[in-house]
Amino acid sequence: MTRRLTQRSLAAAIGFLLIGAALAHAAGLANFTLTRAIPADAQVVMQCRDHDGRAFVNTQYDRLWAEIEKQNFGRDLRRLFQNMAKQSGGDPNEFDVNWQRINDLAAVVEWNTLAKREFAFAMKLAPPLGGEFIFLLMPPAERVGPDFDGLVGLLKGLVGLAPPGVFELSEDGAGESRLCKVALAAGGPPLSLMLAREGETILVGVGSALPEQALALLKGESDASATLAASARFKKAMGMLPPPTDGYVFVDIAQIMAQTKVFAQMAAQAAALAEPNANAAPTDPHSDAATNGASPEVASDEPSQNGAGTQPATPPAVTPGIRMLAALPALVRELEVWEFAAEVSTTDGMKTESHGVTVLRPGAAERGFGKVLYGNPPIDKPFRYIPKEATSVGVNSGFSWAALYRTVVDFVEREVPDGPAMIEQWNTQKQALPYDVEAILGWLGGEYASFSAPIPTPFMPGSVYVLPVRDPGKAAAFIEQVSQDLNTALKEQNAGVEDAKIEGADGFKRVILPPLFAMVPGLGRPIYGLKDGNLIVGNGPEVVGLAMKVASGGQDDFSKNERYQAEGLPIIENMTAFTFADLSRMGDELSQMFAMVGLLQSFSPELRKDPVAMSALGMRAKVSNVLKKLDFFKSSCAIKTFKDNAEHSHTIVNYQEPPRPKTTTTPAPADEPAPAEEPAAEPAKSE
Repeated sequence: MTRRLTQRSLAAAIGFLLIGAALAHAAGLANFTLTRAIPADAQVVMQCRDHDGRAFVNTQYDRLWAEIEKQNFGRDLRRLFQNMAKQSGGDPNEFDVNWQRINDLAAVVEWNTLAKREFAFAMKLAPPLGGEFIFLLMPPAERVGPDFDGLVGLLKGLVGLAPPGVFELSEDGAGESRLCKVALAAGGPPLSLMLAREGETILVGVGSALPEQALALLKGESDASATLAASARFKKAMGMLPPPTDGYVFVDIAQIMAQTKVFAQMAAQAAALAEPNANAAPTDPHSDAATNGASPEVASDEPSQNGAGTQPATPPAVTPGIRMLAALPALVRELEVWEFAAEVSTTDGMKTESHGVTVLRPGAAERGFGKVLYGNPPIDKPFRYIPKEATSVGVNSGFSWAALYRTVVDFVEREVPDGPAMIEQWNTQKQALPYDVEAILGWLGGEYASFSAPIPTPFMPGSVYVLPVRDPGKAAAFIEQVSQDLNTALKEQNAGVEDAKIEGADGFKRVILPPLFAMVPGLGRPIYGLKDGNLIVGNGPEVVGLAMKVASGGQDDFSKNERYQAEGLPIIENMTAFTFADLSRMGDELSQMFAMVGLLQSFSPELRKDPVAMSALGMRAKVSNVLKKLDFFKSSCAIKTFKDNAEHSHTIVNYQEPPRPKTTTTPAPADEPAPAEEPAAEPAKSE
């Protein structure tokens, strides 16, 4: 009796857990109200929402927006577009009038809160015209009406800039249910831009079907079964992940590839029409009626029923690039590796956590490009060369270079017009190369590990790349040959290659760079060599020496890093990728990198003669000031695994309180005087 009760209790517990998990997923998605307006045939969907857990992050992005407003980019953008108009022969006076008009209309909209409560984006490919997409926006309740009115006014203003007869504008509805649509004039493609308000939701859409479907769902005119949330594939994807709180992304890759095949078949048919024999059939013998809506004729040496042959010609007048379009349908089939991908995220105070999944098609990992991408084994000993002091780490199982080479060669021979002749030509040409490309790809493993560390100093950080090799003997011979050739080439520039004197790195080489290259940031003093079946490449003897000490056990590896222990994710089985990055100085680093764009002026004196280029470069200091506000990130860590025919990802991003500013942001320098027509600021009124 006791045993029977225990079994029943266990079964009941499992049942309650399953029911609880299902309810948790339903509750997570139920908080995303805009999901009800996303049509079932959407292929790419992204949705996010605000909640209490995002309070800290929202405060930081408010700081970022405040800095953007403080920098006053409007004046710079006006100058940029004004110079562009002048270069294209436009009337400066007409530009000023139109700019001021559009600027006044745009100022009515509160752009920073337009998607404050919730936001959704969806798109799908739609042959033959391209793609359709929608944006669903929920601003604060009190801003829905004013923002929609402002968007309608802006749309009308932009339409008014076009020549008469190009667009047709129509309006319908009233109050909280309004529609404004802009379509091309009669005779044009059936495309339109829709701007609609339904209750507290604003819809912006482009296309002929998807926006109409979304609006019908918002109005309740379509059943809930017509939504993406009701589709089996979306349910399966969300069922493989924790319930979302911040947002989710869903990509139906199989459906995208199905539509891509239609575009590819159209390109193949266009290539066939480019042949002098316009009656030649498309070159793709594998296409089916489901792909292009018709059964394509296959070229044959046999006469057709009407007695006419259909042998495609290969005239020299048709370029090889156009003829290769015939292989596009086959290429799309080769790339049909995945079913779908999805990711969910949750922010709770000082951390955002994300989980993702990418599901492969059955058997895809064992053939073609699937084998190239997923053919390498999981990572073993990820921190073997990575020191405790590292601030940025990346380890990845990579892909198989040898499998990629074989797959590409096989595809070209099998599917590309004149493919066998092209491969034969390549086999002849590669004999003249200084190195055997196929042999290099054969011994190069494809996996890699890398790290950066403040060595020798934080201002001169070092970095190391570790590339496992499949045949150390062939790799050693290649390195020796490269060293001799590089030394010969560099001697003419008072540089060369010498033995590196690093403990534990016997046989390593050091490259003495010419003076000009020695000034390039990041190059440092290149070091390379083989160690225990790995090709090691670094930018300095200190950092490479530290990696050697870690490998020999004389130095702690990255698993002992205090930041990683406190903020990272634990190593797990079947791991195919790992990253960790210290982001505490990301704002300053991005700011400094962007500020260096100004060096383009010194390398290109002609650049200063281009008003458009100088107007764009003139904003670099302002953009640099904005980037400094990305100072609330602390670290990120991500892990990927491969199991059950799917790639799984887990990512965390940690935040920090921004440091107190030591100085105020530097005002942007004026590269050129403001336009004469720019009104001066009014003097302050005396009290």
